[in-house]
Amino acid sequence: ENTRKTFKRRTPTVSETGTKKLRHLFKAKFAPGLFLSTSYLNNEKYIHIRRFYESAEGSMLPSHEGATFTERRFAVLLRIQNQIDSRYFQWVSYEPVSDYSCFIGGRWCIKIIPSSMQIDIRKYYMTKNGDRLPTKTGINFDLKDWCSLSQRIEELCKMDKDLRDIDPCYNTHESAEKVKL
Repeated sequence: ENTRKTFKRRTPTVSETGTKKLRHLFKAKFAPGLFLSTSYLNNEKYIHIRRFYESAEGSMLPSHEGATFTERRFAVLLRIQNQIDSRYFQWVSYEPVSDYSCFIGGRWCIKIIPSSMQIDIRKYYMTKNGDRLPTKTGINFDLKDWCSLSQRIEELCKMDKDLRDIDPCYNTHESAEKVKL
């Protein structure tokens, strides 16, 4: 005879978890199906670069393809924004674009892939022999969409004036490998 009790799983309510609902403060489209947005969850601000899809009802819903950063991690992306901008302008000027790769911490890497003219923002993991390999977590999009994303980042920074002044995450980790910019 089975004496184990079975419990029906249910989603806890907001009051039970003590968390606040996800609130979007900024949401801007930078390419077809691609959005830059910010949200608060558990009193922490997150910045998202995410692909959205259209539901059967016609509303735009976030997909799993995307990158989510805390303010401190996003501050690192702000520090390298000019380096990516310069490669974008090389591409627009029909100059050869060199490979670009920057680990911004938290296993996140931003890469420009010249052969396909793509930007890839992705988490990586370390193998036992020390190689870094990409995970499925992340997003890639055409290099031509970078200019629009960069403009949306500027709009976000104008709306949230303190965002550019936030200390990057690598400044708060004493033992962590610092990001070289």
